Amino acid sequence: MNENPTRTNWRGPLAPGLLALFILSSFLFFPFAGAFMLFLLPAPIAYSRAMYGNGQGTLISAACVGLATAAGGFPVVSFAVMALCICGFSMGGSIATGEKYDRAILKGTLLPFFFTVPVIAGYFLLGSINPWAVLDTELARGMQESITLYKQMGMSKEDIDAIMPSLKLVSNLMRDYLPAVCLTTMAMLAATSYVAAARHYFRASGTVPEFKMNEWIAPDLAVWGIIIPG
Repeated sequence: MNENPTRTNWRGPLAPGLLALFILSSFLFFPFAGAFMLFLLPAPIAYSRAMYGNGQGTLISAACVGLATAAGGFPVVSFAVMALCICGFSMGGSIATGEKYDRAILKGTLLPFFFTVPVIAGYFLLGSINPWAVLDTELARGMQESITLYKQMGMSKEDIDAIMPSLKLVSNLMRDYLPAVCLTTMAMLAATSYVAAARHYFRASGTVPEFKMNEWIAPDLAVWGIIIPG
């Protein structure tokens, strides 16, 4: 007999999937506010896999990547969503198996790159596409969308011209330091996703974590994760 009533309730497995699709939809159709919500995407996927198994986590991940592609986000958005889904899927497995916090975060940070980078490289090589040209196009489009938003907010042309150097600086930093930005962002997302998903998982499953996350201390060797990239 299943001792966990949440697993027998059809609304249980459905809820994290709907939440993940809502988060992704908010990004696709409301890109400015939705960009911040997209960072939450790994959390419901992690919870779904930890609570309901690999099949449920895979189904939600596939639905998210499919929605991103169908909405015209291929290849940039599709690859980004794929990486976030892999991060959440990894976090879910770590939560379910009780893996140590630092190891779980390390896997959640690196596995998305391990799986997506070969796919991305293959796509650009087979299509003879310059990835930096695609990046420049996307950054220029994002800058133009920001300018349009500022105009809709009633900002004057003089004020927009005044902040243009800052927008260009951010765009140049994103282009020049993209690998570092992606790596640090994924590490942050893995950590926050683990905390959010684990909290709800332990509460829903009735299990007790072996340690308190606010008492966790980074191992000494973790400093090399900063020294080497620097």
